[in-house]
Amino acid sequence: MVYLMGVPQLCLLLVLVSLCSGIFSNVQTSDSSTPNIHGYPNLEDSDRDEARGFSGDLPNNHGLQLDDEDESAAIGDQESSATRSGDYDIMKRETYELKVLVESLQTEVKKMQKEQQELTSSAADSLSMDGTDPGSMPDESPSNFKNNEARSIYTRWGREDCPSTANTVYAGFAAGTHREDTGGGSNYLCLPREPIYNRPIAGSDFNRAQLFSVDYEDFETHLDEYDAPCVVCESIGRSTILMVPARIDCPEGWLREYYGYLMSQKYSHQKSEFVCVDYNAKGIPGTGQEAEGGDFFAVEGGCFEGSGSFLCDEPYVAGYELTCAVCSK
Repeated sequence: MVYLMGVPQLCLLLVLVSLCSGIFSNVQTSDSSTPNIHGYPNLEDSDRDEARGFSGDLPNNHGLQLDDEDESAAIGDQESSATRSGDYDIMKRETYELKVLVESLQTEVKKMQKEQQELTSSAADSLSMDGTDPGSMPDESPSNFKNNEARSIYTRWGREDCPSTANTVYAGFAAGTHREDTGGGSNYLCLPREPIYNRPIAGSDFNRAQLFSVDYEDFETHLDEYDAPCVVCESIGRSTILMVPARIDCPEGWLREYYGYLMSQKYSHQKSEFVCVDYNAKGIPGTGQEAEGGDFFAVEGGCFEGSGSFLCDEPYVAGYELTCAVCSK
């Protein structure tokens, strides 16, 4: 029981036992001289009957004539009764103080138990986040991670791992609408490696939107036609994510998560979003064959002669591949 209660609770209970022993000692010392509930001494039955039947033993409150000896005896009884009554009042006061102290100790014990539960819960969360829990997926959270810190989510396109500034939520591969479909979604998705279906119906229904893998096109020679991986990352201590096009650095006060090249669907295909593909992009092993689906094409500045567009003049250069940076704050 000592180990279950903990040292602080044990110390409090020892104090409580000590106080209780002192008060009970006072009670035992008073013994039979303690007044009963009527304020009278503890008498034998015969004496009590005699006291009740003979008013001469009582104080002269009714005009009775008492001799000196009886009056002295009555006064002595009064003083003895008053002494015992005073002891009883002291005991009542000590009992009340003990009750207050017990309530205070109970409050403190509950407070410490609550703090202990919070510490235990915090330790369990930390255990799960740092990857030491064998039932959880590997985690790359920094050593200074705290539960109450802000966090944000972003997708790192072209890679299967998150930078050291973030945790890995899950890794997968890039997917999107077919390049020639006019319907469906325009955004790219990072699909998990292992899907979970819920009562699927076999067979294809071409009225429904469809997703296809996304591969690199006209990017890096060694990556052409390879499907693109992706990973969803959790930024630690920062609540805002910003993708800055045409830069490989971040504004002042922002942290760069990664940088690379701005990419999207081919200009003659259906529209899609612009995403930042990592400068050190990887391909998914086993792919590399031409597959009809979605594409990652590099984005460059366009310029029509005489249009006066800012993309026609320095510092922009028409035909240069545009870079990008993903920043957090």
